[in-house]
Amino acid sequence: MTKYDRIVDGIRYPLAIKDEILEAVKTFEVREDDVWLITYRKSDLLKPGMTEFAHVTAAKKSSPRIMETHMQSRHMPREILTKKPKIVYVARNPKDIAVSFYYFHKSNKLIKTFDSWDEYFQAFYDGDLVGGSWFDMNLYWWNRRNEDNVLFLKYEDMRENLGSAIVKISQFLGWPVPEGKLEEVVKHCSFGSMKNNPKINYTESKMIDISISPFMRKGLVGDWKNYFTVSQNEAFDKLYEEKMKGSGLTFRFE
Repeated sequence: MTKYDRIVDGIRYPLAIKDEILEAVKTFEVREDDVWLITYRKSDLLKPGMTEFAHVTAAKKSSPRIMETHMQSRHMPREILTKKPKIVYVARNPKDIAVSFYYFHKSNKLIKTFDSWDEYFQAFYDGDLVGGSWFDMNLYWWNRRNEDNVLFLKYEDMRENLGSAIVKISQFLGWPVPEGKLEEVVKHCSFGSMKNNPKINYTESKMIDISISPFMRKGLVGDWKNYFTVSQNEAFDKLYEEKMKGSGLTFRFE
């Protein structure tokens, strides 16, 4: 345990996430008409999230509820697997996530600030960050991608063609985009639009110091090249090959 976080079942959590909260989440009552947006941190594009799953507030929502979480599967509500709500999982390549999450650590007042990129990189490599291993989370949902209630999307594809992703999501959820409105929805959901939206970009949050780094920074594909050293990239590529071997899950890194 540090002054910022602690490890529970192999996953590092901010100290604000108490044991009773984790236990309450496991027994949370899931509804069949829920829609769950699940991502590893800094993977979102449609609606970026920052906080852990807020079970007390969520329980009071009227249906259909849209739920957002970055939690690993072992700490998700158990009824996720039995009630089978609609799940939209968004995956992003780990190298760009590493950079984005590094800046999130620098600006977030509730989690550890690393002294250097090199120190942070090692923690990301080891999966020893708040939220746990990128590999564990993405492989878990990739292996469930063929289930009828799961839609697995990639951030890079959404960045390239957001309209196509929105159509896929609307068809999956059975919520058709009104005729002639797709362009408007795409514009509203674009990274640039969200970055300038104070309801989403956390400019008013007391937890984020935007003078250090904005919550929504660049959202680019390939920005990792400006941070990974040659040796770090080689080491991570080797780890990536080992972890992903045989999975069939691939990403674009630029």
